[in-house]
Amino acid sequence: MSVIKRIYQNVISIVDSNIYIYLGLFFCIYMIYSLSLRSGPAITYLFAIFPMILALTGLISTKPYNLIILFFVLNYFIMPMGRYIESLKPGMIMLGLSLSILMYLVAFSVFKKLEWNRIRTPFLYLWLFWLAFCSTQLFRPDVVFEAWSISIGTYALFAVCMAIFIPLVLNQFKDLQLLLFLWSVFIIFATIKGWWQKSHGFDAKELQWLWAYGYRTHFLRTGIRYFSFFTDAANYGTSNGFSLIVFAISSFYFKNKLLRIYFLLIASMSLYGMLISGTRSATAIPFMGIACFIFLSKSPKSMLIGTLLIISSYVFLNYTTIGDENRFIRRLRTSFDTQDASLVVRQENQKLLRTYMADHPFGVGMGLSAGRASRWMSDSTIPSIANDSWWVMVWTETGIVGLSLYLSMIAIMYAWGAYIILFKIKSKRLRGILAALFSGSIGLFASSYGNEVMGYPNGVLSSMAMVYVFIGPRIDKELLEEENTALESQKKLDDAKQSA
Repeated sequence: MSVIKRIYQNVISIVDSNIYIYLGLFFCIYMIYSLSLRSGPAITYLFAIFPMILALTGLISTKPYNLIILFFVLNYFIMPMGRYIESLKPGMIMLGLSLSILMYLVAFSVFKKLEWNRIRTPFLYLWLFWLAFCSTQLFRPDVVFEAWSISIGTYALFAVCMAIFIPLVLNQFKDLQLLLFLWSVFIIFATIKGWWQKSHGFDAKELQWLWAYGYRTHFLRTGIRYFSFFTDAANYGTSNGFSLIVFAISSFYFKNKLLRIYFLLIASMSLYGMLISGTRSATAIPFMGIACFIFLSKSPKSMLIGTLLIISSYVFLNYTTIGDENRFIRRLRTSFDTQDASLVVRQENQKLLRTYMADHPFGVGMGLSAGRASRWMSDSTIPSIANDSWWVMVWTETGIVGLSLYLSMIAIMYAWGAYIILFKIKSKRLRGILAALFSGSIGLFASSYGNEVMGYPNGVLSSMAMVYVFIGPRIDKELLEEENTALESQKKLDDAKQSA
């Protein structure tokens, strides 16, 4: 082991010395010169960016922190990559990356100490239980491993990864702030793209997808639904509903006034994205989110403002026609229509599925519902009825047994999280931000009853939010110590000034 450790340290010292960057730079200069004389510009440009790739690889591979950030970024931008690069398999890339990071952290801890005891949270244990149940699906006689491997990430593995990555590497308040800031930048990009679609139309790849699949749900008599670079409008709308709650509430708990204004601006962008998506199930997120925040805030003022906001919004949307000339508001109002044609179709689909599922208590198999089985089996007898819901998908693929376990696990998770925020967090600032994350996450889960929206990027974002809730007491302790130290320092400074 000592020999291996010495070799590792020598390699790290070489990497840290930046020698490889200079060697790569020299090599690239020579290749650019040579290729510019002998080959076309395309190959020359490819080699021209080689030093950047080399430096980025070295930067990422030597620090776990950067790998987690890479995972977080890819989780958001893997969607447009999958649309524009047809051969790309987003599910397999994210699955491979998450498993690679896990293995890297284990190897890294052999040489540099990592506090593995930090990952021992109820959140991890709950999701490990669910992951274990999902793994039993591999023992089904009719299992399709390819379908299972594509689905397992969004079902359970990514949540387990976040329960390990964040407590182990991104476990400080400044890390939470960084992730929120990165998230806000992603929202800016998504909003710009959504606005561009609305103002300038769709590009060739988007039109190709729309004419092949999406026109039924995106070209409606009420108008066009926009989806930015997301998989579809439902995913875009619910993601914006989630971020609307998180950033609107969080903005009141940051000391920096400019940051408050910035977060409110991000919340406004999220509201815009939610509206142009035309996703009615996203309406549940603000209502559920604000209701949760009222419960968690422990502030009479917040309770009063939140209650008035919910009541006034409900009355505005359900009992008035104000703003009906705007088709986005008009479509939002149909969320409260129990006779809406789309809702009736979903209910009929669920009746058909209920008949079929009576004989399938463990479901049809992960990744095989809603006609996806035909991708793997030419003689599939699995019905191709649309799920139209994350909850229904879990029920269809894992059966009533799986759905019961899943909902029980989720209920325990949110109840435990609420207990932590209410009784374990002393810092008012941290409690407000964690309450915002919790409220957005539970709102997203409620809206997933209406759409399959727990994939990219929402599943990882929701898990991230709840992991920070569960490690909140540790962050709270560190914050209080920092605040007490700052107060003591300020007191000593004041006493020194008075004595002078």
